[in-house]
Amino acid sequence: MRHSSPLRGAFTQVRRLIHDRRPIGVSVARSALMLILILTALLGVAFAMNPQWDLALTRPFYDPATKQFPLTFNATISWIRDQAVFVTLACMSCLIVSVALKLIWPRRSMLIPGRAVVFLMLAFGLGPGLLVNGILKEYWSRPRPAEVIEFGGDKPFMPWWDPRGGCDQNCSFVSGETSTAAWTLAPAMLVPGPLGMAAVGAAVIFTLGMATIRFIVGGHFFTDVAFAILFTSLVIWAVHGLVYRWPKTALDDEVIEHALGRLGLLIRRRGAILWQHLRAGTSGAGAFARQLTTKTGSRLGLLGIDAELIARVQDLRQAYLGAPENRIVAEALELFIAGRLAAEPEVKRRYDEARRRRLGLSGGPVRLIAEKPDENNTPGNVVALPAPPTSE
Repeated sequence: MRHSSPLRGAFTQVRRLIHDRRPIGVSVARSALMLILILTALLGVAFAMNPQWDLALTRPFYDPATKQFPLTFNATISWIRDQAVFVTLACMSCLIVSVALKLIWPRRSMLIPGRAVVFLMLAFGLGPGLLVNGILKEYWSRPRPAEVIEFGGDKPFMPWWDPRGGCDQNCSFVSGETSTAAWTLAPAMLVPGPLGMAAVGAAVIFTLGMATIRFIVGGHFFTDVAFAILFTSLVIWAVHGLVYRWPKTALDDEVIEHALGRLGLLIRRRGAILWQHLRAGTSGAGAFARQLTTKTGSRLGLLGIDAELIARVQDLRQAYLGAPENRIVAEALELFIAGRLAAEPEVKRRYDEARRRRLGLSGGPVRLIAEKPDENNTPGNVVALPAPPTSE
């Protein structure tokens, strides 16, 4: 009787996954979690007890004569690093296009299922976005290899577990580019059928390649890139559970598409209304300006001012590049009053008495003080204060 070996059972399970179009099962997810946690614990304990291993692994790629990492200037490595960003951009572009097309044509089905869009965007936002670049790289002040004293820098080496260090921002722990590369495991694990295993394999090769590049050029220590892969994988595992596996939080493709469709219809209605206003505004802009001018003229007309004088005030407004009409009229009245009072002393005496009675001031003559303009350059009111006594 032949007994099935663990390796044969694992191979059978892999074959079943390749041909199964359903999301990852509970047993596989549990096994993946155990693997991630075990690797994280082993890596953390080993390099916590022997932090010098990070320096020993990095030293072969450092040239003490030039005090540089020579592979930093390798043209092929630089080209690969520059092109790697397009992989992530391609994945994110597919998600954005799928959502955009749904908003434009709300009644059509999405190119990518709704749950997949939510899963991938949420995994990227919480993993490479928030955890790695938003928290760890900003507040875990571990210097990069090229910055430590052992490799020609001026900062002391810090083990992975110690957040203290001389780095101010965008620090070494953990690798942002490696984390972004590891995120490609998320879309790869959603590929159904026989291509799924090939997609996962390609994502693993891509992730390990980016981790190796960041390590050998002195951009990160080994623990930086290793923990970047493990942390991102853990985030992907948790978000996948929220969206797919756990019944209390699992989402539904139809619900997501329906919500996006309603949003698309709302945007379309609001856009149509805005377009109508814009079209009406183009033809009615002149009428609107004339209406504003007419309102000012009407107010002045109620005061019994001649229409020609109103027109001259409007001409003066245009000459002053759109100054408020009320300011022009106020300044004209102030000039008129000041001129009359200076030319006719008796009128000035009666004017002062009238001002004192109206303002409730008693005693000698008053003086007029203009308040300072406000932040909108609107002139303040004119207030009356008792004039200082004159020396005889």
